[in-house]
Amino acid sequence: MSPPLLIAAFAAALVGAAGQAEPSRAGPAGRDLRLSYKSPVDGSRQPYRLYVPSCYDGRTRLPLVVFLHGTSGNESTVFDDARYGSGIIKTVAEKYRVLLVSPLGRGAYEYRDIGENDVFCVLDEVPKHYRIDDDRIYLTGHSMGGSGAAYLGLHHPDLFAAVAPLSAAISYPCMDMR
Repeated sequence: MSPPLLIAAFAAALVGAAGQAEPSRAGPAGRDLRLSYKSPVDGSRQPYRLYVPSCYDGRTRLPLVVFLHGTSGNESTVFDDARYGSGIIKTVAEKYRVLLVSPLGRGAYEYRDIGENDVFCVLDEVPKHYRIDDDRIYLTGHSMGGSGAAYLGLHHPDLFAAVAPLSAAISYPCMDMR
């Protein structure tokens, strides 16, 4: 299955399993935002990308899907790259009324160390500006992002409602479950 179809299937399965209301059928496209936060690690500005569906009204808590990019990608890969359907993920987020965020995971470390910190900084930052349903935070990623999703999901099972690693290159015995 191609990455765009995997992403669409993943999003539909997650929100369907979570009891989300019928998909949105109306309204203009939402807002695709390029944002950043100040890293507590080194003081640098670190980018992330956030899609806010048009149904967002500031009162209702929406589910949040965190999408981790692969080794050669960045926070915009899943939003713009032709290999991911050039924006199909925004269409899916709009249809199923979910906030979608993609942090820049620095380094090819499978979202460990500074990359893990980047994810948690974004998870701290987004709720400062948007109402998130804390019981419906979902995590996925492709390739290195899939490995990172598996790692973070296994180490923080209380945080994510579901985790779906896509094309992950991982070895569970090597993930140090202590």
